[in-house]
Formats: sequence, structure tokens, C-alpha cells
Amino acid sequence: MVCKKCGNTINEGQAFCTQCGTAVEEQAAVQETVAVEEAAPVQEAAPVQEATPVQEAAPAQEAAPAPKKPIDKKIILGVIAAAVVVLVLILASSASAMGNFFKRTFSEPEEYYAYVEKETAKTIAESAGSLYEQYVASLNLYDKGTNAEVNFKLTEEGSDMLSMAGLAGVDMSWLKEGKMTMDASVKNGFWGGNAALVLNGDNIISGDLVLDLEEEMMYVQIPELTKMYMGFEEDGLDYMFDITGDDLDEILDLTEDQKTLEKALPSSAKVEKLAEKYINIALSCVDDVKMAEKTLRAEGVSQDTYQLKVTIDDKAMKDMVEAVVEELEKDKDVKKIIEDIAKAYEEDEEDAYEEFLDMLDSYKDDLDYVVDSDDEIAMTVWVDKSGNICGRSFETEDYYGNKEEVKWAMPKKGSKFGYEFAIEDAYSSMKVTGTGKESGDKVSGEFEVKYNGASLVDIAVEKFNTKDALKGYLNGTFTVSLSSGLSQMMGYNTVLSMLADTEFVIESNMKKDSVALEITINDDEEKLGTVSMTAKTGKGSKQSTPNEKNVVSVEDYNDLEDWCEEVDYDKVLDKLSKTDLPSDFIEILDDYDDLEELMDDM
Repeated sequence: MVCKKCGNTINEGQAFCTQCGTAVEEQAAVQETVAVEEAAPVQEAAPVQEATPVQEAAPAQEAAPAPKKPIDKKIILGVIAAAVVVLVLILASSASAMGNFFKRTFSEPEEYYAYVEKETAKTIAESAGSLYEQYVASLNLYDKGTNAEVNFKLTEEGSDMLSMAGLAGVDMSWLKEGKMTMDASVKNGFWGGNAALVLNGDNIISGDLVLDLEEEMMYVQIPELTKMYMGFEEDGLDYMFDITGDDLDEILDLTEDQKTLEKALPSSAKVEKLAEKYINIALSCVDDVKMAEKTLRAEGVSQDTYQLKVTIDDKAMKDMVEAVVEELEKDKDVKKIIEDIAKAYEEDEEDAYEEFLDMLDSYKDDLDYVVDSDDEIAMTVWVDKSGNICGRSFETEDYYGNKEEVKWAMPKKGSKFGYEFAIEDAYSSMKVTGTGKESGDKVSGEFEVKYNGASLVDIAVEKFNTKDALKGYLNGTFTVSLSSGLSQMMGYNTVLSMLADTEFVIESNMKKDSVALEITINDDEEKLGTVSMTAKTGKGSKQSTPNEKNVVSVEDYNDLEDWCEEVDYDKVLDKLSKTDLPSDFIEILDDYDDLEELMDDM
């Protein structure tokens, strides 16, 4: 037997444990009780007996509290993880503001200014990259197609106003709607195009043109007059349009040059990267900055800012140029661009790069002549607590010492902002002022354009996309109305006076390869009509010259008369008489016996 208290061995017959003195009987009783509890079978519940009326109901016993279930460790870990995620998100969202705070607090004003302008450099570089991409696309004069359409539709009020205005004394009340279409294409040395005019749903006139640059031939057709083409060879082009073979050769050479250049130029991403790099290099040369806490105000909206007063004198300007030039001299990316362009034009790459370096040297040598010792720009930059620029001004002096200033300010209070843009000198002042709300990249508000204090134009803006604007695309809705000051400035011009109560609602949607504009014209809250314009660009379409049997060769005016003889003039008049064209116009045409006589009189 083993002592339950100290673990000592107890021999049979001993009454007490020799080690701790615990009685053997007490230990045996404890062991017996435990053994009985473990071995006791589960008893069936006794049947419930109904209480007799004499017996009192036994008091109810409180149920023993259920044991608490321990909290799952997975739940605890999940809560901790969620808290960590939230903390990380908070820190990440405020990282920029925290970084700006430390930079502003513990850096010199010059260092903080360079830090703030990094975002400006990035924005300018992105805009430069987008505009550069559009420029490269414009070089494509070998495989491009464009189609455009202009539609207009007048309401009854619009027709009445047009009738009152008149057009050189001609009644225009008949005109309700119209459409002009144009298709142009360049491909494989062919330039082709088509234009058409539709009035009140009637096809009035159209024209087709094909220019074969290789063969130096141009073909023109007016389907409403005749299916026959006018074919102009070199002599005919020179006689009728003052276009020589040399002109066409120059067009061909230009097309090939632009094709070569387009393929050799760097990507827009590379240009964007280089632009950002060199802007930052130039800004790093600024060494005269003073910082103070100031309130920026515009049109009733104020914002607490940090004002950075930057002075860029002649030395700083020279330092900027020298820093940029020195980096250009050793920039491998720039070197590769120059060599790629030279290679595309089959020129010596080393000579081209050496010529570039010589040009940079000449810039440095001429700095003392380009930058005058009196040149100085005083720039003020207003920065909010997060490091965002919310205003900027440039001040210079003209030759006579008069102040010239360009200022932009956009203080914010929540989503609301005030706006001011001004260009002022000693003799004139042009300002754009207004207020509005900003939501993400969209701006809405009401603005006024003034010149020397006189209100010229009021502009209401809805959902103007500021991010797209930096890329060169104007997207949003703009309501433009003329102010009385414009009419006064123009000497109470009659047309402007008539438009005093007129507003133009312009809905603009611009993309990389398309443009869509719709202009609604309202007068004193009455809709006069709409004008819509669309244009798309893409690949060119295949062009071909017409069959020779359908061509009248035109070298001089006599040959043009031969083409006129192919026109069934009476048939043309009959078609026009069935349109909504004024009868007066048809009668004028009817006075001529044929197209040749009409052209002689024109």
C-alpha cells in the first residue's frame, strides 16, 4: 500500500505511515469512497408521485450554474489579426501625411520644397507623356482613317430665330435639321476622302476624292451630278489647284520621314520617366526658400496652409540649366534615343551623339547671354497639411520694372473649394473665379471670366474630369453664357446683343481615338436646337483608282467643260426641286440651261 499523502510504502498491519504519520484507516476510507463513486451504476429515475392535497409543494431548488465554455483560441487570434489589419490600414492611409509632417518639421525649407514638388514633377511628367503619345500618333500619315459627323436640329423657336436673323437676306425658316459627314483615309500611298451634305433628310450633294501620290494623279467625283470622275494629272493639278509634282514628292518624302521617326521614337513611358527625372534635377537647384504658416483664401473659402516663398534668381536659373545639361551628357537612356533615331535614318550613330554633346556645350557657353543678371522669379507655393499644393503664383517684372503675376489658388474646406486664376500686369487683368465641389477626380462648380473687371462669360461646370484634363482631354458638361460686359467691350455688337440671353450647354466626351460633343442652345430658358459632333480615328482603308472609262481627263478649263457635258442638268434640278430647298434657290438654278453656263457665271 502507498501513502496517499507522501507516497511512502506502508506495510501490511501498520496503523500509521512511518514517513508522515497519516492514519491508514483514513486513507483506506478515502480510497473506498473514490472507488464506490467510480463503480456506482447509473440509477433510473424514480417515478414521480402526485402530491396529496395535504402535502405542501416542496420549494424549487435553484439549478446549478452550467460550467463556462472556454473561449476558442482561434477566435482570440482572429480578433487580434483583425485589429492588426485595421491598424495597418490606418497607418498606410496616413503614411503620406505622416511623411509630410516629418519632412516639414525636421527638414530645411529648401528640402521640404523639393519634397513637395516631387508630386508636381510626377503630374507634369504624366501630362507630358500623354501629349507626347498624341504627338507620335499624329505622325502616322501612312495608315490612318478618320470619320467625322456634324448634326444639327432646330426646334420651332430655333427656326423662328434663324428666320429673324436671316442669312444675307435669304429666308432660312425652311431649315429644320442637317448633317455633314466626312471620311478620310491614308493607306499605301493613296489619300482618299468623302464628304456629304444632308438637309431636312434630303441628300443635297456629296463628293469623292482619291489622290494617288505614286502616280501623281487625283480623281474627283460628284455623284449627284454624274458618275464620271474628273481625272487630274500633273499638268491639270498645277493648272486647277496649283499643285505640282514636286509638291506631291514632298508629301511622299514627309510621309516616309514621319513613318521612320515614329518607329524610332521612345515609348511614352520612357519619356514620362525622363521628364520626371529632369524636372526634379532642376528643382533640386532651388536654394532660397522661406516657410511660414499662412491662410489661403479664394471666393469666400479659406484654408490653413504652409506658404513657401521661393526665389529663383539668375544664379539658380544657371544652376538648373547646368545640372540638367551635365546629367544629359552622361544619361545612357538619352544616348540610346539619339542613336536609335540616327540609325533609323541610316546616319552615323556616333556622329549624331557627338553633335548632340556639342549642342549641350553651346548651351552652357551661352548661359551668360541667355540669362540676364537682373532676371528673377518670385514664386509662392501654398501647401496643405498633407503636402498637397493648393495654390501657386509667379511674379516677375517687365522691362520697365512693372509687376507681372500669374496666380492660381484653390483652397478647400471639406469637399467645397474656392477658385481663382489670374493673369495681371500693369495694363490689364484677366481672372477666372468661382466656387464648387470636388469628388475624386470630378469637379463641379460655377465660374466667371472677367477682363479688367468686366464680366465676359459665365461657366457652370458639372463633373469635369481633372485627371483627363491633364492628359489633354476635356470631359464633362459646361454651360456657357455671355455676360453684358462682353457686348460692351465689343461695342454693343448686334450679334452679341442678340446672344445676351443665350446659353450653350456643351457635353464633352474625349478619348484617345474619339471625340463626341453635343451643344444644346437655349435662349431665355427655351431650347433652340442642338449641334452634335463626333469623330473617330483608326486604321486606313484600302483605296483604288476608278476605271478609266469613268474618267474625264482634265488638264485645263476646256477639259472641265467636257466633264460638265456629262451632267444631266435637268435631272439634277428635278431632284433638287423635290427637296426642302427654297423655291427661290431652285428658280435661280433653273435660269441656267446647263452646268457649264452656271459655272461660267460663278
